Amino acid sequence: MAADIRWCCAPRIWQINSKMSEDVGRRGFRCLECGGSNVFQRRVQKPNILLNGGRPYQKCYGCRDLFWLDGKGLWPTNPPCPECKIPCRLQLCRGGSGCQSCCAYGTCGYYEPRTVAEAEVWIEEFRRQVQIDLSRLALEEAFLRRCGLREEALEMRRLFERRRTLKREEDEALEMKGFLRRRRGLTMGDANI
Repeated sequence: MAADIRWCCAPRIWQINSKMSEDVGRRGFRCLECGGSNVFQRRVQKPNILLNGGRPYQKCYGCRDLFWLDGKGLWPTNPPCPECKIPCRLQLCRGGSGCQSCCAYGTCGYYEPRTVAEAEVWIEEFRRQVQIDLSRLALEEAFLRRCGLREEALEMRRLFERRRTLKREEDEALEMKGFLRRRRGLTMGDANI
């Protein structure tokens, strides 16, 4: 769903329909692509088919470069970006294979379409790592409780926050996997999925 974008010649700014995005900040940012200062940070308002509702992003209105500001699809188990050597981002796309891998920070321009099977392998590897991390947190929590730490203690609050973060990331990965399965089912002709 594209935003309603209109060019205003008098103030020379882009206006975006506020129903699609809300401004979450401005100024102080430079575009990674063109170096321009006409950069806005926004948040996707409406949920869409690509599960982007609520995601923060940065957009340059000089060169139209868009950059996600969250960690969705950016997992340490992903293969590294060929140029930057850091894990690339797995993201959903409207056409073609249904997913793609790209440079996590948009600096080198790496982009490659991925098959659903490849994406599901990445998701499962990440979920296995999350389960390992959750198991470690459970052991750490048991140890801290045996030591007599209360739930209000800073160490316990950090542990609980890390657990919430891991569960949220796992939920996002499962949501992405469900999207890919539905897309695969539709391309194979199964209308019940």
